[in-house]
Amino acid sequence: MVSKELINELRGAFKEKLNKESLTEDHFHKNDIHRIHANDDWLTRFLIHHDESVQDALTMLWDTLLWRKENNVNDINEKTINMDFLKDGSMFLHSQDVDGKMLLIFKCKMHIKGQKDWEENKRCIIYWFERAERSNKGDKITIFFDMAESGLANMDMDYTKYLIGLCKQYYPNFLNYIVIFEMPWVMNAAFKIIKSWLPAKAVEKIKFVNKSSLKDFVLPKYALTSWGGEDNYVFVFESENVMCSPVQESAFLQDRKRVHFMDGSLFCVLNFSVTKLRISPADFVLFKKEKGGEIVGTISIANNNTRNVAFKIKTTSPEKFRVRPGSGVLAAEDKANICVSLQEGVPARDVVGDKFLVLSTLLDEQDPDSSTDLVVLWKNIASSLVDQHRLKCSLHASLQLDPIVALSSGEKMNGAAWRGGELDALTSGGASGFARQDQATKLDSLYHAVQTLNEGNKALKKQMRHNQYLLLLTISIMILLTAIVTYMLLNVPPNTPSQANTCSAPLPAVTPTV
Repeated sequence: MVSKELINELRGAFKEKLNKESLTEDHFHKNDIHRIHANDDWLTRFLIHHDESVQDALTMLWDTLLWRKENNVNDINEKTINMDFLKDGSMFLHSQDVDGKMLLIFKCKMHIKGQKDWEENKRCIIYWFERAERSNKGDKITIFFDMAESGLANMDMDYTKYLIGLCKQYYPNFLNYIVIFEMPWVMNAAFKIIKSWLPAKAVEKIKFVNKSSLKDFVLPKYALTSWGGEDNYVFVFESENVMCSPVQESAFLQDRKRVHFMDGSLFCVLNFSVTKLRISPADFVLFKKEKGGEIVGTISIANNNTRNVAFKIKTTSPEKFRVRPGSGVLAAEDKANICVSLQEGVPARDVVGDKFLVLSTLLDEQDPDSSTDLVVLWKNIASSLVDQHRLKCSLHASLQLDPIVALSSGEKMNGAAWRGGELDALTSGGASGFARQDQATKLDSLYHAVQTLNEGNKALKKQMRHNQYLLLLTISIMILLTAIVTYMLLNVPPNTPSQANTCSAPLPAVTPTV
């Protein structure tokens, strides 16, 4: 455990270096300076990383501050980076290792060198590092390279070197393990080079595992099913819930709107809505057929705020769905599951083009006393006080009998029917604001038709290669059999004429002698 005196010594050494360089604290980002003054844990990590050497820790701290300033690390968020890179599932945070440390997972088979803009890709890596730091408050993480089904085309030495550089130079004492899952043997030589880039302490943290040995580092209940575990998680990008500071929240509370209800009850709605409900899945409602034959989707919502949140679920086609509960109040730090059922007689394919809208707003003081309060709230509330989260409808693979039914995963269609007065159209009760979706639906259908044709083409190519192998095998066997028969024919001993005459000649007559 690093002593408080050593932490203060590092803090003092930083101030001395500022004076020596004739710089002020404004030379660096204010958030990083605040961490130096207020966050002992951050300074502790630098000291641990360098075995409590204050001078070495200071050098790394100074270099880190410069790097963070040059790369605008404090300004990297979901609005400033390429969201397509974040949503493709090539890297994401999920689950934990045996020590309870978060996993930063890299799906190596999804990365091909040169396909993405390198500078944008680096910013995405920084985003996930920063998000991990915020999520676990600076605790260690385990980097998990999922190399199943990957090959030389997926090997990117620059990418790997950059990751190592981040951990080595700018994120002190951040690595718990580097787990390499099912590495192909063809990459052994490359990893010998990678090991040479790592300090000795980091090399000890590299663990090569397969499905049978993974349990030593990730318990089966936390391991994905593709790793041989029990977790059937499928990556869907979820926006980070960045909570407001107490200072910001108190500022919001100073400016608020009071809403009165018919029964005389009173509660307040914040004039600046910062609900940031965590909604899962984040982009769609997945409909599946239950055991009884009912087609059901689930929307999970979690209130990560310190205040209660009122919510309401709306849809473009209320005649097709039953939503339970359709509205309510979610207590602070509470969760709820919204069950969305398809009405009897509505075909599953008819959800194509339909959308859901999750409305939410922060509450203050007391909850509404009745459902009547909520009705009045949503009738009178200004749209500026409401957070809106859009969800498309998606069908489980078992329901996608017609490939044209499936919905596109792209975002071109998302929002086309929600522009301009979308809240008013929804709260007024009908689906009139969403009547013109034919063109968008056709685009989705065309997209998936092309996808289906592409998959069929791949399957045909695979079958052709299989047939070619069979043909080559058949030809090889025929050639081998021909060679064997020819050899046998050539090595059969022939019947020579002399042997034939000897065998057929009559025996000489024997004349008896007297």
